[in-house]
Amino acid sequence: MNYFKVNNLIFIILSLSILVTSCKEDVLPKPKAQLRLQYQNPSYILNDQNCPYQFEISTLAEVKTNDKCWANINYPDMNASINITYRTIDHNLKELFIESEKLTFKHAIKADGISSIPYSNKVKNVYGA
Repeated sequence: MNYFKVNNLIFIILSLSILVTSCKEDVLPKPKAQLRLQYQNPSYILNDQNCPYQFEISTLAEVKTNDKCWANINYPDMNASINITYRTIDHNLKELFIESEKLTFKHAIKADGISSIPYSNKVKNVYGA
């Protein structure tokens, strides 16, 4: 019997020593977890281009408007642009919604995360997609 007690004791000591020494986690250098972008403090000016709409725009942006009141807003520091299309509504709202969906999903090939949610505010007569 003494033989079994010694074997069990050796087995327990070996098991515990392996368990204790194997449970260390080596410290590995990890990459930083957050992207930190630095932007200037925003300041805005009124953009009035003799069109039936106006809006405030950042002073960091450049606006180019054509004769149809379509606008391209460029942010050169961020390599970004926003395109604004202006169309008058003459009982053709459904056609304009379909056209805006086509333009959105034509661009979806280049970008993902575009959700098509139509917007309409009949009280203020504002529509968009």
